Amino acid sequence: MIEAREKAKDSLPQMLELFKDAKGHTNVKVPFVTSSGETEHLWAELLSVEGPYVRVRYMTPPVTHTGELERLQTHALGDIEDWVVTKDPKRYLGGYSMRVMFRRGRELWGDLPPELKEEEAKYA
Repeated sequence: MIEAREKAKDSLPQMLELFKDAKGHTNVKVPFVTSSGETEHLWAELLSVEGPYVRVRYMTPPVTHTGELERLQTHALGDIEDWVVTKDPKRYLGGYSMRVMFRRGRELWGDLPPELKEEEAKYA
């Protein structure tokens, strides 16, 4: 996962360039400290880039958080741990942590279930 995070960070300039034409089709993974003090890694829709900051809308709810959660948040650009740009419904760019998860699934199960194989095939 460390290598995946490094690839994502190294390719942030590519994601920023793609985002110019992919608003509404770009998601990022960012850390979030929950009410219980745990750090979870949430997928969020990238809404805008404002200098060294990004404005996002959390897509996945944190598991260890209680109470209200404002889904619209601002993060430092450097907080981005992964990114995915959907070029079309069958082609994704980025998604380095997802690629690790597919590989780990194969190691654990010997093969991926058909629906995960289909999803994996979308990552260019």
